[in-house]
Amino acid sequence: MRLGPTRGVVVMILLTLAFFVASRTTGSGWLVVLVALSLGVIAVGILGPVFSLRAVTVDADAPTDALAGRPFDIRFRVETRSRVHLTSVEPAGTTVCASGGTGDARVIAERRGLLHEVAVEVRSGAPFGLAWATRRIKLTLPHPIEVAPRVTPARLPAAPSVARPGEEHRGSRQGQGETVRTVREYSVGDPIRLMHWPATARSDQPIVKELESPDAPLLTVRVDLNTNADEAERRASVAAGLVQAGLAAGRPVALHTAEAGGPHAGFVGSMLEAGRRLARATPGPLPASTESAGTTIVAGVS
Repeated sequence: MRLGPTRGVVVMILLTLAFFVASRTTGSGWLVVLVALSLGVIAVGILGPVFSLRAVTVDADAPTDALAGRPFDIRFRVETRSRVHLTSVEPAGTTVCASGGTGDARVIAERRGLLHEVAVEVRSGAPFGLAWATRRIKLTLPHPIEVAPRVTPARLPAAPSVARPGEEHRGSRQGQGETVRTVREYSVGDPIRLMHWPATARSDQPIVKELESPDAPLLTVRVDLNTNADEAERRASVAAGLVQAGLAAGRPVALHTAEAGGPHAGFVGSMLEAGRRLARATPGPLPASTESAGTTIVAGVS
């Protein structure tokens, strides 16, 4: 809890001193009454914000997914009897003015990862605005926010043209073929050419096609984050760009990362899946590489 006076409290103190000096000089009783009233106003003006903030309770509700460097909204629920100003500080965001109820703060997460909690500052000047008290509160979210890395545009390495004799291509999950396998909701990074306009017209949200392409060569992106924080952030961003390019080219994409539970390898069929995987990625050992014909492996995403 921090307390900061305003110019108003300085003015009130000067007026109180003036009333006190005048009462001592003239002996007027009504000036003594004014001194007492002024002291009461000053006391309430300074202590009021402190007691106001002690009674404030805050909780938060947040989306499950976000993108580093892109704004998103967190909804805060405030219980208070007086008007307060709430500002998200971790991650940094806008200020919400509330006197009870809910308010949305627009915030930006600068780095990828899992956000399990947010920190807010609550300010109050109640009831007179003579002083402002500030209280910092950490809130545990009901579920972590998976913050995907920024996408750094990347060019794919040349894909192998044929498989070795006797060895089959690995199957595709999504591609550029003519056969529509299924439709799904649009994810950030999906190419516009995959839009399924009839389904989009029937729905209240964009729908894209997943196409069959059994002969598309596999792209495996191995994300090595065993380095400093800035370089790890860069590698994750480049990996996101490679996945985006691979999906746009109609190639099945496998992502190899390390997570809190150990090495993890798996296909990703959209940028939403890839973003969640990269948000959970940590330094650590990667899955064993099993290169085969028709597979392009990008190691270290350097």
